[in-house]
Amino acid sequence: MSKTIPPQQPKTNSAFPNPSLSPTNYLPAQSNAVQSGQLALQALKKVPEITVYFWIIKLLTTAMGEVTSDFLVNHLAPEIAVGLGLIGFVVALVLQFVVRRYVPWIYWLAAAMVAVFGTMAADVLHVGLGVPYIVSSVLFLVALVVIFAVWYLSEKTLSIHSIYTRRRELFYWAAVMATFALGTE
Repeated sequence: MSKTIPPQQPKTNSAFPNPSLSPTNYLPAQSNAVQSGQLALQALKKVPEITVYFWIIKLLTTAMGEVTSDFLVNHLAPEIAVGLGLIGFVVALVLQFVVRRYVPWIYWLAAAMVAVFGTMAADVLHVGLGVPYIVSSVLFLVALVVIFAVWYLSEKTLSIHSIYTRRRELFYWAAVMATFALGTE
């Protein structure tokens, strides 16, 4: 024998007999506008989210940059290798600045070319010009501190989650280049 179970009425707060009017189900129009604005800013961001995958790809591009730089300098005339590295670096950054949102292959091409050309530039300082590691390390550290100070003073933030203006993106890539140069030392 089957027993029919009557449908249950939703539980209501006595102050809000209609559940659709309950404060937990009601979002004011302003909230939707704020959400739309946040989505628009998210679409304009020019950098990836920092996740474990970011760090894996970052380590791989850094290693690839070191190896590529060494290969080119050892298999071509150093002047030609550095010239090619500079051209690749400039082209990658121009592409990065031309796009209006985060495009993964363009971002990572720029990061890879920072690694390739950054390694070449550091090698030119040490091998070509004979600058001691301690001197170049201090110079790159001072450059990084200056970049962060000017960035913060002009933008009032160092957040990578707010890279959606040209100026912030310039500061971001300057910091990336300085940290790469410092880490290559």
